Amino acid sequence: MPPQELAFLYDRARVWPCTGYDSYGQPVVDVPEDITCRWLDVVSDMLSPQGNTVRLDVTVIVDRVIPVGSRMQLMEFTGECGVDLATPCVVDPSLWVLVGAMFEVKQFNQTPDLKGRAAYTTVGLIRLTATGVTMLPPITVPPEQEALARDFR
Repeated sequence: MPPQELAFLYDRARVWPCTGYDSYGQPVVDVPEDITCRWLDVVSDMLSPQGNTVRLDVTVIVDRVIPVGSRMQLMEFTGECGVDLATPCVVDPSLWVLVGAMFEVKQFNQTPDLKGRAAYTTVGLIRLTATGVTMLPPITVPPEQEALARDFR
C-alpha cells in the first residue's frame, strides 16, 4: 500500500521540466516526461513574490519535484481495459493522448509527513495564453542552402 501522500494518483500528465530562463526571462523547458498525478480543476489564489494576487486555474498533486516555470498538460486514456479480472490490463503508452490547454507551474508546495518518509506535493498551474508562450523567430535559410534543398527535391 503506498503512503497516503502518494495514493489516489489516477491521472496522467505530460511535464516539460524547466531547466532555466532565457535572456527574455521566459522559461526554457527540457524534453517531456509522463507522470502520474491527481489533476484538480480548482481555482485558487496565491501571492506572487512582488505581493500581487495570482489566480491559479488548476491544482495538481504529484509524486516528485516539479520546478516553477515547467509546462504541464493533462492526458486522457483512449483505450479500453478488459472487465475480466483474471487478466491484468496492460496499458500501452500510445493510448494516452494530450487534452485541453497547456499550463505553466507557478507554485510548488511540498509538505513532509510526520516521520519525514513521504511528502505531499502540490503544484499550482496557470493557463498559458497566446501572449504567454514564447514564439520562436522564423528560420532563415541562406540562399545557397535553399538552392541546394530545391535541387534535392
